[in-house]
Amino acid sequence: MKKLTMLMIVAVLITQWNCVTWYTNEPEVTDAAVPRQRTVPLHYAVMTTRGDWKASVRRGLDKSGVFSRNVEHTSLTDYTDREKGSDPYFLEVFITERQLSGPGVVWTYLTWYLSFGIVPGYTNSGVDVSYRMYQYDNAKKSYLAMDSYTYDMNAHSVTGLIFIPLMWINFVSYSRGEAIGASSEAFLARMYASDPGLCEK
Repeated sequence: MKKLTMLMIVAVLITQWNCVTWYTNEPEVTDAAVPRQRTVPLHYAVMTTRGDWKASVRRGLDKSGVFSRNVEHTSLTDYTDREKGSDPYFLEVFITERQLSGPGVVWTYLTWYLSFGIVPGYTNSGVDVSYRMYQYDNAKKSYLAMDSYTYDMNAHSVTGLIFIPLMWINFVSYSRGEAIGASSEAFLARMYASDPGLCEK
């Protein structure tokens, strides 16, 4: 009885670890030339309670090298009303996670706990990262929206003992945090490509 219980525990652990995940619609980061004279800071706010996702956004913004520095705030309202901020640019970032859904979820859990990974399963989820850039209007004494873009990245996962040889895919594909960071870098690269003088205004 004890051996059977141990075998069941080991089997469950194996099926938990043999998940292979990859993303589609991930952002493509272009190698834009970093401006030499970066005199303008970027103020931003990330609308999520996940500290790791906020850190991912920060890493992407820093990696882009477009602005002289990146300063995080609670919100645009907090920056303008409480801090009386009026620097040229403010960026809002909204992150929405799409949870596992559909019949695939039921099927995958059944394969995990009833077949111990012998029968393969599939689930899909994802994350939507929306960016909204504002520019300060001196005449109106307020921030006006100047550009926005949403990256809708889809995560696909397969489970099952037959996928163990493919687990190396997890090490060469984006993690969720890396995908979020890449979207931040891509958004600023996109804006800089359309207006190279962005960081010097």
